Amino acid sequence: MLIKRLLQIPTRLSKQLFWRVPSAAYCDVQPKEPLQEEMLREAEEFVANLDESGLEKMKEIKQLREILQGENVEVPETIPITSWKVLITEHNTYNARVKYFRKLYKDELRRRSSEEKKEINRIKKQKRYEELAANFRIPEFSINYSPRQRDHDNWKKLKAWHSDINMIFDLDFKQREREYIHSATQIQEIWGMNKRHLQPLNIHLTSIDKNEHIARFIKYQKMESCTVHKEHFSDLFDKSDLVYLTPDGPPMKRFDRDCTYIVGGFVDLANKKHQTLGIARQLGIRTASFPIKTYCDLRVYQKHTILTLNAVYGILLDMYLHGSWEKAFVKNLGSKYPLYSDVCVKKSVEYMDIKRYERIQDALLSRKRDVLRDK
Repeated sequence: MLIKRLLQIPTRLSKQLFWRVPSAAYCDVQPKEPLQEEMLREAEEFVANLDESGLEKMKEIKQLREILQGENVEVPETIPITSWKVLITEHNTYNARVKYFRKLYKDELRRRSSEEKKEINRIKKQKRYEELAANFRIPEFSINYSPRQRDHDNWKKLKAWHSDINMIFDLDFKQREREYIHSATQIQEIWGMNKRHLQPLNIHLTSIDKNEHIARFIKYQKMESCTVHKEHFSDLFDKSDLVYLTPDGPPMKRFDRDCTYIVGGFVDLANKKHQTLGIARQLGIRTASFPIKTYCDLRVYQKHTILTLNAVYGILLDMYLHGSWEKAFVKNLGSKYPLYSDVCVKKSVEYMDIKRYERIQDALLSRKRDVLRDK
C-alpha cells in the first residue's frame, strides 16, 4: 500500500522530496545538440562550395566589416559561419549589411553575457556538489520517476497521433530566411500545445521539403504526434472536405467540425495580401476566416485580423473542445482584441465615473456659493 501511495506522487513534488543523482550540469563539457551540428555542417558546406561571385561577395563583406569597425560602428568581432549564407544570398545592399551586422553584434553581446552567467552558475553548482559529496550518505530508498513520466508523455503523443480530427499546415511557400525561422518556431510551439490540450488534433505537415528548419527539427526532436508528408495536400486529401483558413476569406457563420481546415504554414513579415486566397482559388477549395469582427472591437487596439500560427491553432483547438467563439478569442487573442461585451461594460463604467465626477463638482460649487452668500 505504501509503494502505491509513493508512486502516485507527482514528478514536480518528487524532485523536492527524494534524493536524486547529480545531473550532467556539474560536468565541465556539455555535448553539442545534433541540430546544431547539422546546421554547422550545412554552413561549412555552403562556404566550401562558393563560386567566384560568392567569394567576391565574402571579400567585400569582410572589407566592409573592417571599415565599419574602424569607424566605431556596432559590428561583431567575428562573423559566425552560420551567418554567411544569409549575408551572401539575401543582404546585397550597404544598409542591409550594416543592419545585419548590428544584429550579429547584439547576438554576440547576448552570447557573452549568457556564457558569463553559465560560468557563474557552474561554479556555484560545483561548490554545492562538493558540499554534498563531503556529507554524502547512502539513501534508504530512491524512486526513479522517469519511466512513469515517459509513459505519460508517450500516451499524450499517441492520443494526438490517433485523433480523428485532421489539421493541415501547408508549407509550400517561398520565404526569406528570417520568416522560415519564425514559422519553424511557431510550429514547435504548436507541437507542444497539441500535446497539452484536452482535445488534440492530428497535425499534417505537407510539402515538408520547402522549410528545412522544420525538417531539421522533426528529424532530431522526434515529433511523433505529427504526420509529415513530402507531397502537396491536394494530392493527399479530398478537396470537397477541405477549407482553407485565410484572413481574406468570408467569416464563418458556424463552426463545421466535419471539415479539414488548412492553415498556411508561413510568417508574412512583408504583408503580402491575398496570398493564401489566391492558392485556394487556383485549387478550387473553399475559404473561410474567423468571425473576429463580429465578436471583437477592432477600433480599440488592433485594426487587422492577421494572426500568428499558434493563435490560429489555439482557436481551432478550443472550438473543437467547447465550440464558443468568445472563450476561444479571449484565451488565444488576449487583451488586444477585446470583445464587444467587455467594451460596452468599460464604456458604461467610464460614463458612470464621469457622472459621479460632475455631481461632486456641482456639490463643491454650490457649497462655495453658500459660503460667499453668508459673507
